Order: sequence, then structure tokens, then C-alpha cells
Amino acid sequence: MYSVVDRLANATGKEVVQTALYEALRIARSAEAAGELCEGVRPYIAREDSIRALLEELDKDLVKGLELVRKIAIRALTFPPKTQS
Repeated sequence: MYSVVDRLANATGKEVVQTALYEALRIARSAEAAGELCEGVRPYIAREDSIRALLEELDKDLVKGLELVRKIAIRALTFPPKTQS
């Protein structure tokens, strides 16, 4: 089963991206309502203007938009450095 990030990284069209974004946002909203995912980890919800800009880029130039989506998927798999408390 492909994860949302895998589907974004391998998207071949706008519809795939829209569906994956919808699912990711829905999962994040559900997790947000539940609180932390695990100790010290809270879900991230993308801002509306970020999602709008991404969808507009896909409308403007599909190839560039899909390249941007792949870059976002790659970044989503990275973890921020841990800060020492």
C-alpha cells in the first residue's frame, strides 16, 4: 500500500495530487483532534495559502507543478534536527 507521500512523489497528474493532499489534510486534522501523535510529536497542517499556491502552480504548468510536488514529498520525509532540552 502506498503512503500519501509516495503517491505525491509519483504523481502523474493533478487529480492524483489533489486526492493525496485531501487525504493528508484529513489525516492531519484527525490526528490534531486526538492530540500528539506520540511523545512530543504533533501533526502539521499546511496553511490554506500554501495549498492554494500549490494547486495554482499545477493549473499554470503541470510539469513544474509535479516537480514541486515531488520536492515537497522529499522534504516531507526529512526530520527536523532534535533540540536538546
